[in-house]
Amino acid sequence: MANISTVKQLVRLCRDAQVTLFIWGIHGIGKSSVVRQVAEESGIGFIDFRCAQIEASDLRGMPDRGSDGRTHFLPPADLPASGEGILFLDELNRASQDVLAAAFQLVLDRRVGEYQLPPGWSIVCAGNFSEGDYHVTELDPALRDRFLHVTLSRGSKTFREWAVWMSENYPESALEIVDFCGINLQHLEPRIREELGFQITPSRRSWEMAARILQACRAGKYPKRICTEALAGLVGRSLAVAFSKHHLPVRPEQLIEDGL
Repeated sequence: MANISTVKQLVRLCRDAQVTLFIWGIHGIGKSSVVRQVAEESGIGFIDFRCAQIEASDLRGMPDRGSDGRTHFLPPADLPASGEGILFLDELNRASQDVLAAAFQLVLDRRVGEYQLPPGWSIVCAGNFSEGDYHVTELDPALRDRFLHVTLSRGSKTFREWAVWMSENYPESALEIVDFCGINLQHLEPRIREELGFQITPSRRSWEMAARILQACRAGKYPKRICTEALAGLVGRSLAVAFSKHHLPVRPEQLIEDGL
């Protein structure tokens, strides 16, 4: 589980590494706000699709007869055509099956139908837990394996960051709300078990994404804890911790080459 600052750094890291981030959390915790803040701070575009409220044609486009007499899909005007930015697919696990199919084609291939996502754009997805009153679709294990998963924590772990954000954006009215909710965090949001409902396990694909993450971590000089958190979202936390403590053995040839 991660606080707001950690999730924001993971959004940036995944964008650098060209890995798709999947943010999990309870409804209303601010998943879209966090991603929007990263886009604004980076000076890039932001497009928000609420997958539970759209149809497949909103991603795939509408069919039209082309000059060749064949059916072509007209790309939706809401999808980016150029520039740089983050395309945010929210409530992905509450989408209908046809929307899921279109969304995953976009995530996996960076294209859907005849539409191609511009190179300067990255994708971030988000979903709600399967606990409580949420009506969600369980994602196929092969599809889950395409993401780096992180949980945006509720309660005390993110309360201070939320309080600062509220005070900055609503200086005249936030103090009373922050004080009231701070007395008892049950006033802030429902108590729901923050469990993914599945176990993050390694695969050759996830280790390949881990290699891209490590390259981006070193190039961007990200803190080690962020790199470990990212690896945990790809191969599981126990393996991520073990890997972070792993050191390559020193070969005799290397000592000779280094003049030691």
